[in-house]
Amino acid sequence: LTIDRRWWRHIKMALCWLQQFDPNGKHISPWRMILEGLLLTLPASERYKVAINLHLGEHSQSRMGQFAIAQTRIESVLNQSQNPSQIVTVLNTYDLPFLIEVAALSPFPLRQKIWRYLQDWQWIKPLLTGADLIQLGYNPGPQFKTILETILAATLDGEIQTRTEAIASIHQQFPLNP
Repeated sequence: LTIDRRWWRHIKMALCWLQQFDPNGKHISPWRMILEGLLLTLPASERYKVAINLHLGEHSQSRMGQFAIAQTRIESVLNQSQNPSQIVTVLNTYDLPFLIEVAALSPFPLRQKIWRYLQDWQWIKPLLTGADLIQLGYNPGPQFKTILETILAATLDGEIQTRTEAIASIHQQFPLNP
């Protein structure tokens, strides 16, 4: 294991982010964040084994086992995407400790996108609900998820900003069958 200036900088950043986004330690305790940060200095093939040997919890073991592949996926998407909706779609699949650890190890532009997701984008909801769709004449079913995801993406990307615009967009993209 290697503890150097770079590692200290990453841990300091991760702990600051943890304080900002999880001040009560509901997702991960600071000591576990430090330990996981230390394990991330190991080769990817060793992290999971060490997490098991240390009897870390299931979530920590999972993060250590999946970190390298997921970090590559996140970095690829964030480097290619400027749309908040695309970023949200990818980052929604990861837990807070994971996102903090990726951010701490990422260059500034990627860190900035993860920050925006954690600070703002993850909290944005579709301008309409399933009840609104029923009221508009749509029948409940699998299409609801698609419609709501479409409205959320348009909201995140700034294409629509009001309920009226959301309704018009739905009618245009998902016309009601007569």
